[in-house]
Amino acid sequence: MILESMEPQTKHNANEEIDATVNTELNEAEALAWIAAFPDSNAQIVARWLFEHITHVTKEQFLQALRELVTTLAAQVGNEPYVVLAPRDSQYNKSETWVASLAVEQGLHEPDGVILAKNIPGYLKDNPGIKHIVLFDDASYSAERVKYNLVGQTTNLRRYPELKYYIVIPYTTTM
Repeated sequence: MILESMEPQTKHNANEEIDATVNTELNEAEALAWIAAFPDSNAQIVARWLFEHITHVTKEQFLQALRELVTTLAAQVGNEPYVVLAPRDSQYNKSETWVASLAVEQGLHEPDGVILAKNIPGYLKDNPGIKHIVLFDDASYSAERVKYNLVGQTTNLRRYPELKYYIVIPYTTTM
């Protein structure tokens, strides 16, 4: 069924390799059967729209887009210390930290830490050599995480005009 093929085929965290042999391509015949299974014509319209607007990004395409961003970021950061901004609810096993680990695999030097946005003042007080803050994510649909992690923390961030902030997100929606 199409719903199964839209869900991640493997669970992973930043330290696990994703199985690139898993077929996550959307099957049109299965999608049409899934759409037809909705008893309500309005639900079928929404389901068809969703299927027609899904773009499948392969692992190779994702890594190529990330590689391009990492090249630009590495030129800006150089060998200076930086930290990764983590999501508000957890520092581990989220897409931000996963993408940060992939960025390191693509040539960016290791970050000096992973911090929550609300902890920036205390972290910078204890680590005054930090020059850059990087927010990584795999994709952005509504930009809510960016909004919370950067825009929502402007009071904290204004205290540090010498810091440089970067957003590294290989894929965003255009709707």
